[in-house]
Amino acid sequence: MSLVGPRPDLPVQQALYAPEDWALRCSVRPGITGLAQALLRSEATPQQRLDLDLRYVRERSLGLDLRILAWTLRRLTGRGAN
Repeated sequence: MSLVGPRPDLPVQQALYAPEDWALRCSVRPGITGLAQALLRSEATPQQRLDLDLRYVRERSLGLDLRILAWTLRRLTGRGAN
């Protein structure tokens, strides 16, 4: 597991993905926080989370990881944080 990456999925969730998307998503290590958590937190629909996880895999970079960490910290410490 890494600090940033898509949150781990259960094997049963594989049915939500096209086979090539599942392979793409599984090509990176899962993370403690990810793009879906940083942008939408628990308000994300399953489809939004899926789309953001795949977007992260396609666009991943050190810069994106740093932005995700900053967005996550803001979400956790800002107004409306759990």
